Amino acid sequence: MAEHDDDVALVRRWFRTLQVCIQTVDFAGSRPLFADDLITFGTYAAFTIGREATEQEQWRHVWGCIDRFRWHLDDLRTLISGDRLTAVGMSVFESIGYTEDGRAF
Repeated sequence: MAEHDDDVALVRRWFRTLQVCIQTVDFAGSRPLFADDLITFGTYAAFTIGREATEQEQWRHVWGCIDRFRWHLDDLRTLISGDRLTAVGMSVFESIGYTEDGRAF
């Protein structure tokens, strides 16, 4: 399946937009990036179902407690459906987290 450069650019833009939301702890700005019925996994919950649950049970526990969040977009991987209506993007990220007593890890 050949991917169109503009489709990959749109996926990359989605990741960059989410990166800014995470860096600025902008929950409201991130909401339009996700379907209401998304399914996620993370640090604080094995799985959450729904955007609201993901924000409350995962993102609100993490985004304000990290610095320098960034995706490794040079290594972005994408899958674009043949009809170009569905895309999957995968990227590794890095950030600096902090323990409860303020030590960085």
